[in-house]
Amino acid sequence: MVEINELRWQLKEAKLIINIIREGKIKSKAENQELQNINTALDDEATKQKNAQETLQDLNFDLENIVVERTQEIQDINAMLEEEIMEGKAAQERIHEQALLLDIAHDYIMVRDLDSRVIYWNQGAERGYGFTATEAKGQIIHDLLQTQYPIPLEDIMSRIVNQGHWVGEVIHTHKDGMKIVIHSNKTLNRDATGNPVSILEINHDITEKKRDEEMVLETNLRLKRFNAEMETEVIQRTQELQESNATLEEEIMERQAAQEALQDMNLGLENRVAERTGELQDINASLEEEVMERQVAQEALRNLNLDLENIVVERTAELQEINTRLKEEIMERQTIQEDLVTSRDALLKSEMQLRHFSDELLETNKELTSFANSIAHDFRSPMVNIKGFSREMETSLFEMQQLLRAESTKLPEGVQQKMDEVLDREVPEALNFIYSSVDRLDTMVNALLGLARIGKQELVLQEVEMVVLVNEVCQSFIRPIETNNICVTVGLLPKVKANHVAMERIISNLIDNAIKYLMPGRPGQIEVNCNEEDERYIFFVEDNGRGIAETDHEKVFQVFKRAGQEDVKGDGMGLAYVRTVVRQLGGRVWCESELGYGTKIFFTMPKKCLNS
Repeated sequence: MVEINELRWQLKEAKLIINIIREGKIKSKAENQELQNINTALDDEATKQKNAQETLQDLNFDLENIVVERTQEIQDINAMLEEEIMEGKAAQERIHEQALLLDIAHDYIMVRDLDSRVIYWNQGAERGYGFTATEAKGQIIHDLLQTQYPIPLEDIMSRIVNQGHWVGEVIHTHKDGMKIVIHSNKTLNRDATGNPVSILEINHDITEKKRDEEMVLETNLRLKRFNAEMETEVIQRTQELQESNATLEEEIMERQAAQEALQDMNLGLENRVAERTGELQDINASLEEEVMERQVAQEALRNLNLDLENIVVERTAELQEINTRLKEEIMERQTIQEDLVTSRDALLKSEMQLRHFSDELLETNKELTSFANSIAHDFRSPMVNIKGFSREMETSLFEMQQLLRAESTKLPEGVQQKMDEVLDREVPEALNFIYSSVDRLDTMVNALLGLARIGKQELVLQEVEMVVLVNEVCQSFIRPIETNNICVTVGLLPKVKANHVAMERIISNLIDNAIKYLMPGRPGQIEVNCNEEDERYIFFVEDNGRGIAETDHEKVFQVFKRAGQEDVKGDGMGLAYVRTVVRQLGGRVWCESELGYGTKIFFTMPKKCLNS
């Protein structure tokens, strides 16, 4: 009986193993034939079994131990198989759930023109790819989604044009860089004349499905490997049991039981086949539902085409309105052009008037120059006479002093003191005041004549190396610079086209003023530098001296005008001379200064200096 129980356990093990084999390879008929052959052999060996009874009794004890061990092994194998079956069912349930989710999910629907540029992008595509309709429209779809096709794109387009559609799997890239496996259905849309106008693309995300299919395939491969190992183990164990129990009479009855078990197993397999048939029918029903959904999508595409046609009509109306506005704008531009022609004529007339005023200004300048020369000549004669008569008065005063001093003893003491005060102090002071006034007036007349001559001189232009010129001017002021411990900085200065003497006088006047008007008790600093612009150079001389009040910035450039304390010798003509020369060279001059902090005098020089 122990041997029979062991055989029963082995048959149950074989039944469980056969049930989990997915391929459905059934060897029932071959096994039945094998069992019949075994039964025949057992009948032949029945007579031999009686002789083996004694040996069987000796082996029962060993067989019972073997049965216990084999039972435990088979129980372990059954537990492993049950776990594998549960994992397979769980995987199938996950696949089923994901399939339901895919069925209710919105497809990614888009329309693109024949150049593959997106012209429609639904909300499903926005959710699926992460790109909004605004971002997607106008983009080349395979560039936007970085599409990986299973065959060359040219072959796909050729098939769409020739057959009207293409269905296949592609790989797209989400906006965040994630790769998506897509089941793509591309359909060619034609207009009323049969010409291709666009391509409808309905995409379905099958990334999860592909991943689960790969997992199921991997699980099936592991089950197959395990089944193959179990089959090998079962065969080995069966052979061992057959060899051990070859002499047992009860084996015939057990084989018959095995036949009944195999028949039951066949019935189970038939039921399994019926179940699979039902599953296939369910799959066909789901496919029919998908076909219905495709038809609904085609209907939506037709509605979309109608909407696109309405949009084209609206855009046409808008373009017509734009054309109307453009015509109106062209009329306005023509009116503006006529106004510009009128303005040009007015400008030409104004230019003629400016030329007339310029000629009058030149004539006025000539008259002013002549007037300055005349005044200088008229002033010079009285000044010479005043100075000469003053000398005569000084000589007469000396003689008068000699005579009066000889007779002073005869005069009263008060008269004598008053006479000494008049002759020795008051009259000489008056004569000295006359001399200084005449000298100052002579200096002013000479300055006016010099200023007038500038306008009459024709300046000869040549290339002037400004760095060399400034250094030469600074060298001429070396004594006051060293005496006052002044730091003079000369920057990178360009070569200019100008008059050498005029530029030397400009720099000399500016540096002379900077030295004269330094702040007492403050170490003097003078900088000569230049900034370059497109068509001119901007030179400047900057000091840290007394500075000029803002109200006097323009005053210092006027003739005989000075700012601040007049405790420095000068005639007030230096900056007026600088302005006149700079203007004659085609530039302008101005100052920036703050009282107590220093002064910065600028003057410009055109890169192509004008002839005077």
